Amino acid sequence: MKSDIETIKTEKFWRDLYEKSVQEKIPLKASFELTYQCNLHCLQCYIPPILDPKPRSQNLKELSYFEVCFILDQLADLGCFHLNLTGGEPLTRPDFFKILTYAKRKGFYTVLLTNATLITPEIADSLQDLDINQVDISLYGITGQTYEKLTQIPGSFASCLKGIQLLRQRNINISIKMMVMTLNLAEFARIKTFAENLGVRFQWDYLINPRIDGSKVPLRYRISPEAAVDLELRCQPHLFEEGKNPRERGKLSSKKADFLYCNAGKNSLAITPYGEMNLCLEYRFPQYGLRRGSVREGWKELVNYVKSTKPASTYQCKDCELRQFCQWCPAVGLLEEGNRSGCSSYYRELARIRKDWNKRNE
Repeated sequence: MKSDIETIKTEKFWRDLYEKSVQEKIPLKASFELTYQCNLHCLQCYIPPILDPKPRSQNLKELSYFEVCFILDQLADLGCFHLNLTGGEPLTRPDFFKILTYAKRKGFYTVLLTNATLITPEIADSLQDLDINQVDISLYGITGQTYEKLTQIPGSFASCLKGIQLLRQRNINISIKMMVMTLNLAEFARIKTFAENLGVRFQWDYLINPRIDGSKVPLRYRISPEAAVDLELRCQPHLFEEGKNPRERGKLSSKKADFLYCNAGKNSLAITPYGEMNLCLEYRFPQYGLRRGSVREGWKELVNYVKSTKPASTYQCKDCELRQFCQWCPAVGLLEEGNRSGCSSYYRELARIRKDWNKRNE
């Protein structure tokens, strides 16, 4: 486990690197969805549970190994360094380790996002041999009953724990990630303790998104805004310190001068299994086709998209009294309201509760 000094140095390195890449408009970070296939059927997943196994056109076929490698070549040439390999479940691709081997040879800092249920001793050995930089593991519960109620696959909980164990035995850098939902909220503290006892980083989120086909079924499992803010107060108190400590900017920064204000299209991008290049995994535009164009041209299109995209007349954030406390972004408006300028009632209520808390504690 890293010392506090080592952790601070590491965080400063990444922060400085990301700030520099934003200034230079270098696509430092890419999230590459290698597949939408998965061995689990999680209730909250943003990918539809059934995808057409026989795509109707070449454009809807997953990228081949050679196409993936060609894209990685181009990303490296543009200065991309941080590569998230995600899905679906990336390990369902038979050529995953060929892709990972190629990515490591190109010098990428590689992160595997996985549910860990497919990890065997052989797979763990391969990840160790290839010196993968990080493995982020989604843990949906700390009991078999809760975990498998969400994944809908019997035996998946034991497989996940075994995968975690195999990675830890090989000293592979892992983090435990929890999507907090109504079905597992009661196990939050135990999952956090589980990660701490392993000596690994614990990450959590509660912002569930609709599916990419427009279905809002996953939103059924959102925790209430009150429960969400309660978790923030207990685990992320820095979110409420803005204005009191000028050195702590937190996630609720009121500095949102740009409509598309995050780093998407400034130093980061996302690529779908079909070769569509987007701003991020949630904001699936401008859908630049890498099968017909280059990463360089696609990146230019993303940068220009960010510069030229303006809010519609329905945009409420600019003069909203809750703006300082709100985590809304255009992706939320698009996913939940069908309008990138649309206000989400859930996010608005989160912001109102945060503001009320701040007012009571001034």
